[in-house]
Order: sequence, then structure tokens, then C-alpha cells
Amino acid sequence: MQDTVSLPPSFLTDWCHALLNLICGSRIAHTERDASTLRCERCSAGQFKPSPGDEPCSACHAGKYQEAMGGSACRNCEIGRYQPYKGAAECLQCVAPLSAVVGSPVCSVCGATWYQVTTSTPPSALNCQPCPSAFDCGVNTTLSTVMVRPGYWRLSASAQTAYRCRGDERGPCTGGREVGQLGDGYCNGNSSGPLCEVCAHGSYFNKGTSTCLWCPEESLRSGLLLGAVAGVLLILGAVSRIAGKPPAACRSQVLYLNIAVQRVGMAGFREVVKITFTFYQLVSYIPALYEVDLPESFNRPWEVARNIMAVVSEQQIYPCLSFYGALALKGIGGLLLAAVVFVIGTVFAWYRSTRRLALRECMLAGGLPATLPVIYICTPAVSVMLFSTWNCVPYDFDLQAKGAASNSTELSYGRGVTRSFLRDSPAIECGDSEHSKIIRLAVILIFIWPIGATAAFSWLLVKCRNAIQTHTPTKLSRACAFLHKEIKPKSYYFEVILLGERILLSGPLLLIPQGQSFLRLLCAVLITTFGAVFVPLIRAYKQVVHDYLSIASHIVLQVIFISASYIRLHNDISELSGEEAADNILRMNTMQLGLVMLGVCAIMLSLVITMLVTQLRADQHLQILRGKDGSSPTLSLGDGRIWHLFNSHVWVTGQVQAALLISAPI
Repeated sequence: MQDTVSLPPSFLTDWCHALLNLICGSRIAHTERDASTLRCERCSAGQFKPSPGDEPCSACHAGKYQEAMGGSACRNCEIGRYQPYKGAAECLQCVAPLSAVVGSPVCSVCGATWYQVTTSTPPSALNCQPCPSAFDCGVNTTLSTVMVRPGYWRLSASAQTAYRCRGDERGPCTGGREVGQLGDGYCNGNSSGPLCEVCAHGSYFNKGTSTCLWCPEESLRSGLLLGAVAGVLLILGAVSRIAGKPPAACRSQVLYLNIAVQRVGMAGFREVVKITFTFYQLVSYIPALYEVDLPESFNRPWEVARNIMAVVSEQQIYPCLSFYGALALKGIGGLLLAAVVFVIGTVFAWYRSTRRLALRECMLAGGLPATLPVIYICTPAVSVMLFSTWNCVPYDFDLQAKGAASNSTELSYGRGVTRSFLRDSPAIECGDSEHSKIIRLAVILIFIWPIGATAAFSWLLVKCRNAIQTHTPTKLSRACAFLHKEIKPKSYYFEVILLGERILLSGPLLLIPQGQSFLRLLCAVLITTFGAVFVPLIRAYKQVVHDYLSIASHIVLQVIFISASYIRLHNDISELSGEEAADNILRMNTMQLGLVMLGVCAIMLSLVITMLVTQLRADQHLQILRGKDGSSPTLSLGDGRIWHLFNSHVWVTGQVQAALLISAPI
């Protein structure tokens, strides 16, 4: 069939007109009759005629177009294109960030990779925000309908920030569109709450596996704990019995063992162990205290190290304890541990003296010397948990104001409002009654542990100052030898300064708000820098190698804290611009920075081992030891005296001692 039909004008009669209408109207749907030329013309571009008839072609409606002539229907504008006018032959392209749905006459929605912040105002360049990496945004996505990717979580449907969960895609956060109650809709069926780390009753969240595990039987845990305590007490009792009055069959072996222990102590091993333990204790706290997300392959070794350095890990003993119960266990349990050690040390001293010493003398001879190391080790470990009471993590809530009346009991949150939850116990919201109860207990324990321990050490050293500086030992100064034995008399206070540094790095820095956790790292760098300058200035240790080791530990700590700062900065940039952008800006990725941290830790360990081996080999001079138990006698010198003279009641031994004194004076 031809699209155009022409008739001679001489034949135009009424029936010819009727025939023309019949041909154009009934047989050709996308044509119309032209009265001037008496021809059936195709519909122009931008017009259409859906059915046969005498009606003219119609213009395409707004939001539609027809680019070809002779169209029987108009097409809808595609996604991202619009047409505000009728009779258009094409659609116009929306300008980002705006877009349009199918068949829209205007760009009335946010485009792909953008989302609409509020629905109370129309989309615009200000109301459409770029879609972050944690969201999946399609066309016409609003903040309440955005798709949260697996491995991320947000608190409410109007929160603009999504937070990375533990374990990423393999963790408890499954993502999705349904927010549920306080973000529960983004969690798997086993968990809920902030970052999906709140488990149902009878289970607890295991940070190592990022899953909820069933709580073990309390009777089993209690039995294991009591069994371990009983075993330690039996071992200590057996050791005290053998050391105090060894059987004749093993008396010589016990004497040699005592001599070996004394030699280790004389070689300065105790101070090396203190410096090394202090270093690794501080390093183990870095990921948790300073909000540093290490690469996944490093998390497990660091978690194991933290549990070892924590001394008393409440999560290992009773993982299902509430935060209040765990805080009480750590703080009060540490006191009980110190008290038990004090009693055991006192009894041990009384037993070794064949029950002749008075109670006060037994406490000074055995109880106090055994308790000081326990307090020294436990104070930073307990301080970490005490100050974590204020370590609240704010999460964007960002809900629009509900306009509730002032006397209404319904809470009304405005845009930009955050809600904070305890980092170590996400089920507790900061500021509520339960959190207030925890704070009251923490304040009491802070006065007992970090403040009390520092004050007690300072008081003991002040009481012993005259005895230390004049080289006239007293019973109290001998009992406090742990605090000053390897320190020069003029720097007797040095151990208290080191304890204060450890407490600062493991506790009070948590008082800096979590949103400014990068400031915590900067403060830690400044503190370790002060230590690296202070230690070589005063040279407090009697042995130079201890000064070198202390300086090295502070320098290595500086490197670790600086590396941790870079990792934190890398993670923050990754959240905003992607991991590739962070790698390009810092020129290093988190794996390389983590290897730097592990590398300097390994260097520190090798330095300690090398120093110990070298010192043992160099320490070959003879020592004066008691023949009874192999211990080292406490020697004092009067004013102006620089030598000790030893006489033996056996002439042969006296000659040998004289020869030794001549060849190697002591």
C-alpha cells in the first residue's frame, strides 16, 4: 500500500470526499487527510495517530517523544531523560545529580550513584548527595530506601553514615534495605544492635570469629577457674616447702637452682623483663584503644597478645558477663589476686624463717616483695577497662524532628543527632541509667588502681629515699627492691614516672572523644617522644644496657604509633574516597604499614634476646652468695668506704678468697 493517494480535482464530488475519508481513515492509521492537497500525509515527528479515523494526528504528551514520521504511538523518555513540552521529537538529558524516571516531563529525582537526603524538599544539587561506598544507589533512591551493602551497618533509615562491621562481608552485617529496630534489619538472625555485635540472651559476640557463640556452662567455667587457682596454690606450696627445707636427696639441686636464680637477678634480667613486658603490653592495646583497624591477617595475633598481656581476661573466664560484672571482676578480682599473693608471700617468708619472724617482718620479707610485681603488671591492664567506661562510640541517627509536644513522653530526634553506645559493650547506650551505674563503679576503682598504685609506689620510694641514697638498707627498702634495685640512687623515683607513662598510654587517653581518636594517637606519639628524650637525659639505670634498651623501646613505640596513625588515616580516606585513592595518597597500603609494625616489634624482640645473651656471657665475674640458700647478701658501705673485706673461718677457703679479691676486687 502506498502512503500517499492523489485524486484529480475534476473528480472531487461528495462521494469522492467520502471515498478519500474511507481510504485515509480506515486503511491508514498513522496518516491524516490534507484538505489543501487532498492527500493522506504521514504524521509528523513528535505526533502520532493510534487508530484509523478522520481525526488529525495528536502531539506527543510531555515526557514522551516520537522521532520518526508516521508514528502510531509515542515513546516514553528513558531513565535520565525528560521532555517538558508536547510534540517533541526527542528527549533532553538530565544534568547530574538530577535524573528522571521513565516518561517524566521533568528531572524530579536524584540520579544513579546519588541519593536524596530529605523528601520534604524536592531534589536539587544540594539535596542530592553522592552515594558512598557503603551504599548502593539507583535512580530515585532516597536516604530511607538506600541499599546498604553487606559488611556495613547504620543505626536508622535516616542516617547518612554506614559503618564497617567486623569480618566485612563474612561478618554479622548482611546489609539490605530494611533498617528494622536500631539497625537490626541489617544484621543476620543471630545478632542485633550497633555493628550487629549484640547477641541474644545466652550467647556472646566473639570478636575473633565475628560471630555469636553460645555461653559455656557456668559450672564448667567456675570449676576450671577454681581448679587453676588450686593448682597454682599447690605448686607454690610445694616450691616453698622444697625451697624452705629441701629433702636431703635434692638439697644440692635446690642450692644450684637458687644460685642460678640469683645469677639471673644479678645479670639484670629482672629489669630487662620489666622493660620488655611494658613494651609489648602497650603495643597489644593499640588496635582497641586507638581505633586502628589492622589488616584481617593481623587481627588474630594482636588479639592473642592482648589477652596474654591483659593478665586477667574476663572474656576468657566468663565471656557472658555483663560489662558491669566484667568491670567488677577485673577491678576487684585484681585486688583479690594481689591480696592472695601478699598472704602467700608472707606465709612463705614465715615458713622459711622456721617460724621465728614476727608478722610485720614476714610481710616485709615476703608479702610486699611478692605483691609489688603483681600491682605493677595489673595496673595498666585494669586501667584499660576502667577508662573504657567513657569510650562511647557515636553513631549517626539523623532522624527528622517529629514535632512532639514538650510534655510528650515520645523522644524526638532532629537531623544531625547521634546516639552513642559503649564500644566494649554495644548493648549499653551511653548516658542511660545502666551506664551511670558503671561509671560510679569505675570512678571508685580508678582511685584504687591507677591513682592508688601510683600513690603507693611514690609513698614507698619516699619512705625508702634516705636508705637508698645513703646505701644503708632497711627492711622496707629491701622489700621495695623491685622498684629501685636496678635504678641509680639519685633517680630512685624513675619507676613511678615509667608507671605513670604506662597508665597514660593505656587509660586516660580514652577520655578523648571517640570521634577524635586520631588525636589519641598524636598524644601517644608525644608521650613516647618525651620518654625517648627523658630516658637518655637522666640515665637512671645502673647498667648502661638497660638505658639503651629503654631508649630503644621508646623509639620503637614511636614508630609503631606513627605507623598506627598512618593506618588510621588510610582507613578514614578509604571510607570517603575508596581504598585505591588512599593507597595513591599515602603511597602505602595497610598491609605494608602492618608489616612495619610487626617488623619493629620483631626488631625489639631480637634486641632483647641479643642483649640478654651478651650480658650473660660478659657477666662471668664471681659473686658472693650465701652458702645456705645461694642468695645474694645485702651489702652496705659506710661514708667514705668503697671496699668490702670477706674473711673465711676455713683457712684454705680464706686463702682462695684473698687470691680472688686480689685478682678481681669487688
